[in-house]
Amino acid sequence: MKAISPTGALIVGSADWVPANALIEGHPDGSVDFEGVGETVLWWDGQYTNERDGEDLYVDEDGEEWTADEIRLVEDDYDPEPDRSAATDPVKSSS
Repeated sequence: MKAISPTGALIVGSADWVPANALIEGHPDGSVDFEGVGETVLWWDGQYTNERDGEDLYVDEDGEEWTADEIRLVEDDYDPEPDRSAATDPVKSSS
C-alpha cells in the first residue's frame, strides 16, 4: 500500500521540524557581526512532527501538507496520473 493526497500526489513523509544551530565565528575585524562557518548542527532529540488542529501533518511529493484524514491508501500499482490530470478543481492544502 501507498498513501496519496487528495490531489493524487504521493505522500513522501511526515512534515517535521528539527531544531538546529548554524555555527558562527567572530568577524575578522573584531566586530560583533558574526559570520556563519557553513555548518549547521541538528538537534535530532528535539525533532517533532508539525500539526494542524492537533493532527500530524504529512507532506506529498509536491510539498503540500495534509492530515491523515485527508490522505487515502491505494494499492502499490495504483497510477495517480489519470486522477491528477483529470482533476479540474483539486482540493488544496490549507498550509
